Amino acid sequence: MTGLRFDTNAPPHPLRRKNPCSFFNIVFVSVGVLAALMLNTTTSWAQMPVPGCGVQDFTLSSLYVQPSGGQQTLILVETALTPEQQQCGMMFRTSVAPDQGMIFVFPEAKQASFWMRNTLIPLDIIFVRRNGRIANIIENAEPETLSSRPSKGRVIAVLELAGGQAAELGLKPGDMVRHHLLGNLADDHDN
Repeated sequence: MTGLRFDTNAPPHPLRRKNPCSFFNIVFVSVGVLAALMLNTTTSWAQMPVPGCGVQDFTLSSLYVQPSGGQQTLILVETALTPEQQQCGMMFRTSVAPDQGMIFVFPEAKQASFWMRNTLIPLDIIFVRRNGRIANIIENAEPETLSSRPSKGRVIAVLELAGGQAAELGLKPGDMVRHHLLGNLADDHDN
């Protein structure tokens, strides 16, 4: 009989793996996971799995801030409207781009207070009155703390930006925040 003969008693070749498929499976799965992560980071950070919060599907929208006598700036914000979204907020984020943030809009104006539990980066917390004017700003709120950071008076919304952004933009109490959920986006937003 002619043909190849396999000696099953021969020692395995040092470069041959016992199960060659497992190596390729690992490579294939690893490449797939990396590709999925890369695709997810390029599309948007609007849908994030948050530990203890599940996947929060935030809507992205345009918001404008304008310091008195200054230039108006566009910021892309996620809108936190539901109690679940507002509870999770920016927890577990490792960064926020300078031109992005999150706005929390309440059904009614109220005395608001924020903490930084499970928030890994410093944030500027900007409390906004019903008329769109900034009531007060907590700059560079310390991450991972339970300290209460209250509004000065009743507010309808809170804007969170990366720590230091409020100062970079020249924002201070009395300056204007415009967003369609505040009902003031059409008011002079082209100035």
